[in-house]
Amino acid sequence: MLTLLGMMRSRAPEIIPSRKVIAGRLLDEAASTVDQKLFNILKGQALGAVTDGWKSLTKDSVSGVCVNVEYKSYTIELADVTSMDKSGPGMCKQFCDIIDRLEAKYGCKVIYFVTDADGGSKKGRVLLGKQRLYLILPSCWAHQFQLILGDYFKVNKFAAQTAEMTTALIGWINNHGKSPENL
Repeated sequence: MLTLLGMMRSRAPEIIPSRKVIAGRLLDEAASTVDQKLFNILKGQALGAVTDGWKSLTKDSVSGVCVNVEYKSYTIELADVTSMDKSGPGMCKQFCDIIDRLEAKYGCKVIYFVTDADGGSKKGRVLLGKQRLYLILPSCWAHQFQLILGDYFKVNKFAAQTAEMTTALIGWINNHGKSPENL
């Protein structure tokens, strides 16, 4: 077995593309294929756009943009937004840029735009509504529910403790080798 692995390892550079090739030409070709497929799907469509932000493992701020068309969701872009302005006007500008890029690149029309429910996003969404009166601009209901649940846990300590213990148990199950079906 070790001999076989040694033979495979010695031939790997001839068979496996280099990091440079994968990160360059192959990745560019794959991205181009995906862009063309998205263009064909989104061209001429009236669609909804959704943006959401989170912290990466390295604590960078990341923002994702998805579109919804014909009951399907498509990821359009992920961006490092760590250094971007997250005030209301700054978020409004980012939202406008996202909509403009989508409509220009894919030949579609954004009719609704969903954002986070936090301060900067909320203010940006309000400002966006004043600039683009035709848009439907709901906040994310999942985020709204999360805020309501947080308020509930503040007044019901037993529920908060139960949720914490449940989360810890789920984390333990997910991080151990056995599949959930065997538990």
